Formats: sequence, structure tokens, C-alpha cells
Amino acid sequence: MALCHYYSGPQYGVSEFRFALELGLVLRSRRKTHYSLRGIIYELSERLRYRGVPHHYLLPGQAYHENDRIWTIVGDDTLPSSPREDSRFGIRLVSPYFIFRDFSHWMHQVQDVFRVLYEDDFETTSTHHCFTRVHIVPCRGYWHLRELKALAKFVLHYEACLDAFMPVYRQRSIYCKSNRWNDWFRYRANPRDAFADVDRSSSVKDLAFYMNVCAAHSATAVALNMRHMPAGTAHSTFRWSFTNLIKERNTGSRSTGFGTVVFRQPPASASATEAMRWVLLVGCFAQLSRTHGDALDPNGGASLKRLGDCILYQARCCGAPHRSLLKSLFDQAAPAAQRRSAAATLEYELVATRVLPHEQEKLRHMEIQKDIAADKYKCFAMRQCP
Repeated sequence: MALCHYYSGPQYGVSEFRFALELGLVLRSRRKTHYSLRGIIYELSERLRYRGVPHHYLLPGQAYHENDRIWTIVGDDTLPSSPREDSRFGIRLVSPYFIFRDFSHWMHQVQDVFRVLYEDDFETTSTHHCFTRVHIVPCRGYWHLRELKALAKFVLHYEACLDAFMPVYRQRSIYCKSNRWNDWFRYRANPRDAFADVDRSSSVKDLAFYMNVCAAHSATAVALNMRHMPAGTAHSTFRWSFTNLIKERNTGSRSTGFGTVVFRQPPASASATEAMRWVLLVGCFAQLSRTHGDALDPNGGASLKRLGDCILYQARCCGAPHRSLLKSLFDQAAPAAQRRSAAATLEYELVATRVLPHEQEKLRHMEIQKDIAADKYKCFAMRQCP
């Protein structure tokens, strides 16, 4: 039976999710020549203020208190900058935690931000290191373990389908490695065994470890000098990162988890429509997992057409505007990744996880830079669950 035809359980409103959008891009001013990060951040702030986008900025060395209700501008050392050559700087923009179903509010703000970036006085450069990330969490501020297990099954089951939306360099990036073929699940070639491990997870932290395990001998662990951990550890550089669930205050019940799940795979968004499309996809994907994750047949095969039908059905159910953005995403998908055998996929992923010298430096910068979206989540969670 098609996935989207067995809505038999209770229906949860998509409004029960909040999300934050994270945009990593390389920016240059058309009006001024900037030789410092401070200068371009000031100019960007001025243009956002003119457009009425609530925001603040964080400069290097500046003490700050994060605010989850406004945008944040910050420099990003993991993105290529060339201030002396052509005044280009790596910039990260992080949105507030919007209510997913409040479409008019967040879409209006995203459109205003991109008007500043692409229609005003700036020039953006998209590199393979630039990114779009979507952080998601239930509106209550925390996850139940059963919700995370359902989402994890969706992530493992439909990974190849989501790969079909991505350029090759995002399928092979060390910054968004495969969850399905990580250092834990690659030894579960049968999807039923992978699902069984998810079901056996006795705590949120156990599940997060399985989804994002980074073995001590892996290229990422070696690059980050994590070899002293013989059993490995969890790391965020996967398509879907569950590691925030390990970092946050999950010392109480083992069946609830504070923190966000992050979809890290999308490339840089070249327009507001691209950014909105990723948010719509993640919101509908998460909602489908809540209602259908336990009903997935692990050996039933993941169909791009079936997933597309269900995502569009879910978008209609929640009244999402601009559903044509999702339809075009599925229409333009390149399903070559789905046709690879399990053995070929594993070999492909092993090649993709090799760390080049310049990538090693980027990984180290990622380890020490501020996680603005996580700080915003803490502000939101403190209000929801003081």
C-alpha cells in the first residue's frame, strides 16, 4: 500500500514543528571595497535594517547573548575568504526559530533576506563549501524517543531519494556524509537489521550515536585527532545530524531529547525559492516520519515517486503555499543514486569520506566556531521548558 494512503493514526499538525534556516555563503559588496569582516557585516546589517529584517550581528571576539527571535549575521571561517584579492568574505546568516506552519511570516522574511543578498548591493559566490541547513525541533522544545526513531527510519530509508536532489559534490562531501553507510550501519547491509538497531535504541543518546557515529579509525576522526576514542564518537558531519541531542541537557528521561535535528546536505541557495523549497521539504518529511515512520517496510524499496506523492500530499494537508517548488524538486531529481547496488554505494561512500588537506583545516575550524543555531535553540528551549 502506498505510504500516503494509510493515514489511520492520529493526525498531528505541522505547526508542532519549529525550524531555523542557516545560510553559508561568500559575499562581496558591489558598492564598497571592504578589507575586513567588520566592514561587510556593517553594510549587510544596514541593508537588512532598510528591508525591515530584524537581526543582530556577531563580530570576532565580541561577547554576545543570542536571540532566537531575530536573524544573526556572523563570519564563517569554514568558507573561503579573499579580503585582499577581491574583498570576498565567508558569511553565515541564521534565522529565528520560525513556526513551520506560519508560512506567510517566515517566507516573507526569507524573501526579504534574499532581496538584500541578490537584488541590492551584494554579489554572492557559490562554492562547494557553501551550504543551506535546516534545523528542526517540535514546538514543545524537545523530542520523544519514538519520534526520533521514526525520523531516523525515514532518513535511512529515503537517503538515496534525497541524494537525487543534490549535486554530486554534496553527495560526496565530507561535511555531509551518509547516515545509511556510516561506521555503524554499513555493517547492516540488510535494511531490516538497520531498522532493528534503531528500534533497540534505549535512549536518545544511543540513537544519536548510531546515526552519526564516527569510528576512531575514520578519516574524519584521524583529521580531528579523535583516535584516542577507541569506540568512536558521534560527529555532526552527516547528511542528518543528531549530535545536538547529545550535547544538550538530556540528563533526565532517556526517552526525551533536547536539541535539534539538522539536515545539512543542501548546497548554497541561490534564491529565496531554493531556500524555501528546502524548508518545505524538511518540514513535510519530518511530519510524515511522525505519522508513518513505524509503518515503513525496510525491504520494500524507497521509491522517489512514492516519496514525492507523499510529500506533496502532506504539503496540501498543511496548507503550504508554493507547493510547485516541491513538485519541481521531484521533477528535476536525478535518480542515478537510487540505481547503485548496496556494494557500489558503500564503495562510493568510502571514497567520499576521504579527507583532503584543505578539508582537514575546514573540519578543525568547524570544531571551534560558534554554533549559532544551537545557541538560538537554547534560548527557545529555556522559554518552553524552563
